Formats: sequence, C-alpha cells, structure tokens
Amino acid sequence: MMRFSEPVKLMGVTLKGDYLFVHDDEALGRGEECTFVYRGPAEIRQQLVVSFHCTPTERAKASHFTVRTQQLFPGQSEITEYQFAGSTEGHMVPTSQHAGHFTIAGLD
Repeated sequence: MMRFSEPVKLMGVTLKGDYLFVHDDEALGRGEECTFVYRGPAEIRQQLVVSFHCTPTERAKASHFTVRTQQLFPGQSEITEYQFAGSTEGHMVPTSQHAGHFTIAGLD
C-alpha cells in the first residue's frame, strides 16, 4: 500500500490517495504485464488503475516500500520505479506506454 498525498503520474494516470502495488513474478518471467496497481487496499478487478510489464533492477535492500520519482515540472512528479520492503529488486516503470505491455483502466 502506498498513500500519495500529492498527485503523482504513473503511465499517464494521476494517482492521489491510497493504492496497492502488486507484482507477479511468474508473469514477469513470461514477459507479460507483471505490475498491477489498484485504487484502495485490495486486489479488486474493478479498482485496477494501471498494469504494465516492469524491468527488474538490482538495488540495495529496502527497509520499507519505496517509490522513486522524477520531477516532470514544478509540482508534478512521475513514478519511475518501486521496490518492496525487504527486497533487493527494484521494478522500473516503462519509460513510455509504447515501451512495454500496459493497460490503463478508466477511472470513474
């Protein structure tokens, strides 16, 4: 779970509030979408906001769930990577929607 108190972009979608990040290692191995981001605290299909195929990268062990961002312009950041607590693997977000498999669900 991650709470964004300020808006942040992820694959063209603006996130603000609580989101659940889920990673499927088996899907990654098959080259399929492996990251799923849900609005709220549960894996509810209707709450899926975006999914994509990440690029794993080696990192120092994270002590807590970590989201790395880059500033697009003052007041607007974009998520570039996330990492789970206790893991040494970061999950990089594709640099564009054309760089890998992705799905963006409509937000009501």
